Amino acid sequence: MGVEENFFDTIHIPMARGRRIDSDDVAWFSSVCVVGDEIVRTLFPDDEDPLGKKIFIGGHLFRIVGIIGGVEDPSFLNTIIIPISVARSRFADMYDVRNIYVRAINWDAVSQLHKDLYKLLMANQPGYAESMDVRSFPERIKTIQHAVLLVKVFLYSSLIVTVILGGIGIMNVMLSAVRERTKEIGLRKSVGATEKMILSQFLFESISISLAGALLGILLGFVSVQILKGVFQTSPAYGVFALSVLGGVLFGVMLGIASGILPAVKASRLDPAESMRFE
Repeated sequence: MGVEENFFDTIHIPMARGRRIDSDDVAWFSSVCVVGDEIVRTLFPDDEDPLGKKIFIGGHLFRIVGIIGGVEDPSFLNTIIIPISVARSRFADMYDVRNIYVRAINWDAVSQLHKDLYKLLMANQPGYAESMDVRSFPERIKTIQHAVLLVKVFLYSSLIVTVILGGIGIMNVMLSAVRERTKEIGLRKSVGATEKMILSQFLFESISISLAGALLGILLGFVSVQILKGVFQTSPAYGVFALSVLGGVLFGVMLGIASGILPAVKASRLDPAESMRFE
């Protein structure tokens, strides 16, 4: 296949190793290629590292710069991808553009995009009206939408239950801490500690417990991503993972405040004299 640099993002072809074909490869007619896993196993049966190696394609020498990772369409595992400029200049039967791939911004925009694309092609190439075929696979999209909806319902339900249980757990821990340290609180207030100081102390402890859980979850998430990366032979979106880490930390702080505010207020309002007599 001869492709432009945005082909990999348009239909989402991840790299297991190496890099994609970029704009410089297309502009400078670079003799580079990206190959599927089946091609690698055929040409390099002895587990030889294919990156940087050169192969002949139709009498032309190409250097392998990337290996395709996990993809939905298994045909790409048996495909060699080269810059479109090179394909059109060196292979006569690849000069004509036969397929144009378009990625919709979301599932809901596919139907309208399909209509707009057909109108655009008809307006620009009326002579090819009979041979044009714009495919959007609406039934497949509906199936995916239903599956995504079920996954979202399950994930959000699990998240809500987890938040409730986590919040209740932290609150119970802090209420137990207030009860066990009643004398300590009374003693601190007797020697001059203010309600604000007691409130800050227990609120900080609550946030610390919540953040410890969040950091443990982030660590387990990172380890899981690395394991799945090896299983699926793909490269994860680390930008999304970084945002998830930031969101997890912020959420941990918010959960700690929400769960610890009641025990902290209760601790700060204890009467010093009664607290000192508490058994």
